Amino acid sequence: MNGNPTPVMIDTDPGVDDFIAILMAIRSSELDLLGLTTVGGNTSLENATLNALRTVEIEGRPDIPVAIGAAAGRTRPFEYADHFHGETGLAMALPAPGIEPLEIPAVAWLAQTLAQHSNTITLLPVGPVTNIARLIEEHPEAANQIDRMIVMGGAVDCPGNATDYAEFNTWNDPEAAEIVFGAGINTTLIGLDVCNQVAFTREIISDGAGPGRLMMDAWFAEHPDSEEFHLCDPLAVAVAIDPTLVRTESISVAVDTSGGPERGNTMRGGDGPPIDVALEVDVERAVRLISGLAL
Repeated sequence: MNGNPTPVMIDTDPGVDDFIAILMAIRSSELDLLGLTTVGGNTSLENATLNALRTVEIEGRPDIPVAIGAAAGRTRPFEYADHFHGETGLAMALPAPGIEPLEIPAVAWLAQTLAQHSNTITLLPVGPVTNIARLIEEHPEAANQIDRMIVMGGAVDCPGNATDYAEFNTWNDPEAAEIVFGAGINTTLIGLDVCNQVAFTREIISDGAGPGRLMMDAWFAEHPDSEEFHLCDPLAVAVAIDPTLVRTESISVAVDTSGGPERGNTMRGGDGPPIDVALEVDVERAVRLISGLAL
């Protein structure tokens, strides 16, 4: 991993694992974090935006812009994961941010930034992909300006975590996922097939007092029966840093957009262009990379 840092933009719904992922992106010498766009999902859009601002500020990077995106999915409100992330989206209280989000909305900011850095940016959507679907619809040229997209979402060859069939992000807005997966963008899908294998345990986070470690301590304190914390969004950032962490298979992915029990299911055999689906991960190297940056 040499040369200039890869410019990245993270579309995020912070979220404890988003907090860890953002810390990683800021701290990695391999990445240049151009900004964050927020979306509801793990928590409300208001909380997600405040948490994004808190994260860049607590890390000493108030210069990183934060733009506000979608408060609901394309066809229904988001259902939040308060039971997992906490009522505010984070497991511990952080000070109120002293900085403000951009006045320009997320989709317009994404389009503007992609045009300025055409074919160089890696886009990292780690929440429901509602903002990205809107970007593709409202600014179709943007699909050709993204160098690479690494999406945290889906569960292709394994059960879901929102339902037996669906992973949380795609379950919250499967219509958006269908648009994004079919857009012909160079895409790597980091789903539960690999995320379920990469986790922090209580032993891994046992020492130190940085914000990432304190956040993990707080999460484990709120979940005393849990032995591990799956590193879904951090793994997407890790793959942006080191693509060799995962083995992928190029397949077309269909998304169930029905109102039935399989809503949000991501399945092999879609009619759209193929995307690279991560099916195997080097667990030891991934955990080492994530812990080295975030804890």
